[in-house]
Amino acid sequence: MARSNTKVARAIVRRLRAMTHREVRVVQAGGPRNWTRELNRSRRRGTNSANWRPETIYQVHNGRANSTYVYMTDAHGRVVRAEGQLVLRSSVRHGTQQGRAGYGAGRGVGNSGDEGGHLFGTQFGGAGEGLNMLPQSAQLNSQGRREWYRMEQMWAQELRAGNEVHVKILPTYPRGPGDRPNLYIVEYTITDKNGRSRTIPRVFENN
Repeated sequence: MARSNTKVARAIVRRLRAMTHREVRVVQAGGPRNWTRELNRSRRRGTNSANWRPETIYQVHNGRANSTYVYMTDAHGRVVRAEGQLVLRSSVRHGTQQGRAGYGAGRGVGNSGDEGGHLFGTQFGGAGEGLNMLPQSAQLNSQGRREWYRMEQMWAQELRAGNEVHVKILPTYPRGPGDRPNLYIVEYTITDKNGRSRTIPRVFENN
């Protein structure tokens, strides 16, 4: 029997809190006309344009999709870890926040050619707020080889087959306080209906 996505998230929070002794914030994601401000980026461009607390573990529940994912920030308030058990439940995009996480016609925190890439996509019930999006090269998602997109499609296929998919994403940043990751380190574990698991590590260069 598949484990509850929210129960898994709570277990992740307990484990991370025991490891890091960081503050835990339990926050509800919003939706159109009711987005959760604490989870969003502000209007100004550049470093520390997010409202996220430094060295904090966020447990974010999306009531629209009944999904929960966990995020952890570093001393600069940047997301350095995102983790959860995937579910196939649609959620809503926030176009403004997606623009601010990418290049956004020069108004976002990313480089030219970047998009606001979801850590947990909307097909998996990922929140529409900025905490769930970081600058990501379009070559990973919507252009070129689209390796990130293809990985997400494979995850969805595994879920449709009745398997569990547990994902851990570690955005890695150059030295300093910059907001744009230069690497995305991903580790996902697929568990079939017979309880057999396999773990696959991936590294994506964000260029």
